[in-house]
Amino acid sequence: MRLARTFLVFSLMALAFLFFRGETVAQTLDVIGRICSGWNSRQLLNIAGSGLSLISFAVAALLLIFVQLVALIRARGSLRLRIAELPAWGRWCLYYAGAATVLLWGSATPRSFIYFGF
Repeated sequence: MRLARTFLVFSLMALAFLFFRGETVAQTLDVIGRICSGWNSRQLLNIAGSGLSLISFAVAALLLIFVQLVALIRARGSLRLRIAELPAWGRWCLYYAGAATVLLWGSATPRSFIYFGF
């Protein structure tokens, strides 16, 4: 039930952002009509057509799974306390993994903040 509610909220937010980004209501309704029609299995599997490589899609999916796992762990108690209870080598492995993730996947070229485009 919780997963269904999460999916519902995500879907409603995605729909709201379509109206936020559209220039007119007619244009937004046209986009929604195109999204809801004409799909086949080949189009659903064609991730590269959206400008996203298969590896990027897999990384994004794994990150979403990771976020959900963290949420489940936090529901059972404080995540900070669980990390503090780990032995020193376990805590430092987590710290180094987090730092490596930021350094490896962080952008080397500065980009403007997304809302500056509005």
